[in-house]
Amino acid sequence: MMTSLAAQPPVTAATPKFGGGSTIPTSSHGDAAAKAATDLVGGRQGELSSETLPNGVRIIVADRPGAASTKIQVGIGAGSMQDPQGKLGQAHLLEHLAFEGSPSHTGAQQEKLRSDMGGIWNAYTNQESIVYYGVVPNKDATAGASLLTDMFQHPNLRKDALEQERAAVKNEIVYRRPYGIDQWEAFNTLVYGADSRANNIIGTEQSINAITPKDLKAYHDNYFTGRNTVVLVEGDKRHLPLDTIRTELGKLPAGGRVDNSGETLTIDKGKAIQVVPGTDTNSVELAVALPISKDVFDGIDPTKRRLVANSITEVLNQRMRRNHDLTYGAFASFSQDDASDGALLVLETTVAPDAVRAATRDMFAIAKDARDGFGPKTLTEHKKAMISRMQQREPDTEVARPQVGDVAEMAFQTALRAPGVELGSLEPVAPKSARAQKAAFTKELNQLRAVTGKQFADAASALIDFDDAKVLVVGDATAADVKGGMRDAGIDTKGLKVLDPLVRR
Repeated sequence: MMTSLAAQPPVTAATPKFGGGSTIPTSSHGDAAAKAATDLVGGRQGELSSETLPNGVRIIVADRPGAASTKIQVGIGAGSMQDPQGKLGQAHLLEHLAFEGSPSHTGAQQEKLRSDMGGIWNAYTNQESIVYYGVVPNKDATAGASLLTDMFQHPNLRKDALEQERAAVKNEIVYRRPYGIDQWEAFNTLVYGADSRANNIIGTEQSINAITPKDLKAYHDNYFTGRNTVVLVEGDKRHLPLDTIRTELGKLPAGGRVDNSGETLTIDKGKAIQVVPGTDTNSVELAVALPISKDVFDGIDPTKRRLVANSITEVLNQRMRRNHDLTYGAFASFSQDDASDGALLVLETTVAPDAVRAATRDMFAIAKDARDGFGPKTLTEHKKAMISRMQQREPDTEVARPQVGDVAEMAFQTALRAPGVELGSLEPVAPKSARAQKAAFTKELNQLRAVTGKQFADAASALIDFDDAKVLVVGDATAADVKGGMRDAGIDTKGLKVLDPLVRR
């Protein structure tokens, strides 16, 4: 089964590990595979429709005339956010057990049915959902729908199946955590604390061991309900197994619906250090996160904000890469996600263990100097660069008609998080006239040219704040090294929290 964890880009000489994008664990891996499976359906552009069964199950239908295959996708609007503390990984483990048999079929019989039909069978878990899907030839669409709805409604919760999948998940934990802990998870927990949106999707060895068949049954009974279930069926409408889906999923109790739509991650207040002891004695990874509140971030005019954000990251990157203590590469980047109540400025590097204090000092000092030292010269340099890049950009007058599969997948994901079904539109939005595009482009350029040195400096000062600074240390180093480096840079460490070291679990 495919399981979504926070996207972790490979660490290379030019790639930040913790910054540069969303800091929120997302369904990037699972969603991507599910969307890719859509491409195998084929067919022409058809119509979108939806219906709701009496028990609340919402069905989205994407007609693709001439398609040779059918995609069936069933999900619930609950995921790791609903895992109880101490039993993290429960939703993900339940996903695994759907592939291990049911009262109607043994695990081996299920596997043979899937193998005989061919196609793709997969599933994924994220913070807000558990999703199962299959893509099968049209001739097997009814059998595929029958099998998938059986897996969805009747996962194997017997002790022998649980022990088998418990072992499989533990192996997955070891594979994903060379230090005995997911570093991305440690970073998220440091920044966002116990916020449920930062839940560890896969769990820990300790939490996986604590999960019982009774726990899994309670989760299934609570969340696998009609009102919490969404279905996407895609293919040639003449072959879609809608009657089977209506009959089988119509048996679900109506139950309630989980509403995760208003959930946002809240950045923990105050300065903190988290150490993750590593197995590599030759290097230490350092990540400094400087949170920016949503009020501050949204309070800066977007034109100035973009200019300042680009300038800050460019200046920090230039200065960090020229620093002899930051020997293995250093990166600065902004990370922002709609699911969070703010943004992050992230500085990161990898250094030798004996350089941790100096590297910490230099990263904080560089950020502090940047905040206090932005003036007319910096503004002029970066404003010219941004204007040049904008002038090289041609206004895009091409507007492609959305693909039915993409719109259907978007509607499916939205329905998992909110009541009803919003199908969206398959019609292209009429492009602006060339004159209107030129006017909008000129207005944006003029706004950029009008930014003054004081506005630039004020925005830079607002975006770099040390009050809630967080430092993650992975490797053979101590919190005292980091705290000393912060003091050396003139950072007030009063109230600084030193969290217990995270150890192999």
